[in-house]
Amino acid sequence: MFVLLSALFFACNEEPPECSQDIPCGFGEVCRDGSCVAQSCATSAQCDMESYCDQGACVQGCEADTDCFPGDSCDLEAGECKEAHCTDSHIDCDFKEFCNGVTGECTEASGIYCKECVNNSDCGGNGNVCMHWGLERDFCGVTCEEEADCPAGFICIDWNDTESGLPVRQCATYCWLYTDIQNRPVPPDSANANAEMAIDCPELQHVKEIK
Repeated sequence: MFVLLSALFFACNEEPPECSQDIPCGFGEVCRDGSCVAQSCATSAQCDMESYCDQGACVQGCEADTDCFPGDSCDLEAGECKEAHCTDSHIDCDFKEFCNGVTGECTEASGIYCKECVNNSDCGGNGNVCMHWGLERDFCGVTCEEEADCPAGFICIDWNDTESGLPVRQCATYCWLYTDIQNRPVPPDSANANAEMAIDCPELQHVKEIK
């Protein structure tokens, strides 16, 4: 008898749910655990990347590929975004990295790229040449036939090898921009800039040398 009376007492004092399947919430609110709460989103498009709209609130994770950054995919079982395998070194990888077509991972290129040099022998042979771009230091190029042969951040350009006098193609970039800033050469002052033109684009300098 006591148990029955206690159950009736608590049942009578339990507040009825504010909302349910039959009792809707007001505009801009959603029903969660019997209470109406403000809705922060209506669709996942209103949430940040790598989050989605769940019952009016943005939560971490994903329900579809569109919830992830471009190129990434949604692991539906884990509800998490996964980085896509790389397909192109210049699009998917960081500076001085190659895309490994077998593993789909970006890997660091050899230390020859942007290595400081004095002559071609410092650059490991195989057609690599020591390139001078007018900034007090020389850097190794790496032989190539097309842009796909170069890691991210490098281009395959025509170059005149000063040691052999022959035209070559090399993977190259503005190496001095990526070296320790304390060791960067000082640009020419404005008084001598027009006379010396020490900082030239590689393509322009190449044209000058060929001519």
